[in-house]
Amino acid sequence: MIKDFSLVCLAVNDLDAAVQDFQEMFSLEVLEWNDSEQVENRNAILSLGNSRLELMTLRTGEEQLATYLKEKDEGIYLIGIEVADMDAAIQQIKENGGRVFRDERLADGRRAAFVHPRDTHGVMVELLQGAPGKAPVPPIPSGSSGVIKKLDLHCIIVRDIQKAVDDWGRLFGTSVETWHEGEELGNKNAMVPIGSQGAYLEIMTPRTGDEPWARFLDERGETTFLIGVEVDDMDKVIERVRGSGRRVVGEHTYKNGSRQAMVHPRDAHGVMIELLQPAPGTV
Repeated sequence: MIKDFSLVCLAVNDLDAAVQDFQEMFSLEVLEWNDSEQVENRNAILSLGNSRLELMTLRTGEEQLATYLKEKDEGIYLIGIEVADMDAAIQQIKENGGRVFRDERLADGRRAAFVHPRDTHGVMVELLQGAPGKAPVPPIPSGSSGVIKKLDLHCIIVRDIQKAVDDWGRLFGTSVETWHEGEELGNKNAMVPIGSQGAYLEIMTPRTGDEPWARFLDERGETTFLIGVEVDDMDKVIERVRGSGRRVVGEHTYKNGSRQAMVHPRDAHGVMIELLQPAPGTV
């Protein structure tokens, strides 16, 4: 069903400030501004190399986004996935117990529909299909993602990892590529490929219940935990982020030589960003 992982959408209070912040941290190129008075929300689309970061804010007080910002403040609002056949996708989701709402044709001829976050373990999914003969989103220019190489993963934290894996499989036809569990990770996770551009859905649950993210799950429920982006030069990126006045925490080198670090969600408009540098010779 899924062709590609099209975008990660972040709800923000101040669009201009959010764009500036992400450009200062990562030098992301703005691919598109949507600021028409004819639309309910203002948004900007930034490049993540193989996907897009959509920053969205209110214009008129559109009910759904307004409710999200009031109740949760800034954070991941939805993810967008491209489908080849919208009717077939909706039928599969509904036949497997999923709820689809706001199935609509957009002004540019694209079709969009939304899957309720209660059916996907805390993340609203936007289904996108292009206008006849056209892609749902334009190509991403090479070199437009600054110091970020690509979007590597969107991680959701869940209570029952097997149920979440099974639910996503039934609704979207996804399957697990790898399972991980161990003391070094501090969690159990399943890596689910999404589309053809190298991005994954990571479905994660605490390993013992004593980890900090176990408290996160208790307090916030199933939801997005973080997004992960791959970088070529971790030291350079950390220096840039810290030089812009933002916090980098959780620096860690794994046994295989891969490195990670986290940009604090308070400095990234409510989303924790995991920086990932694979060990030499690994993907």
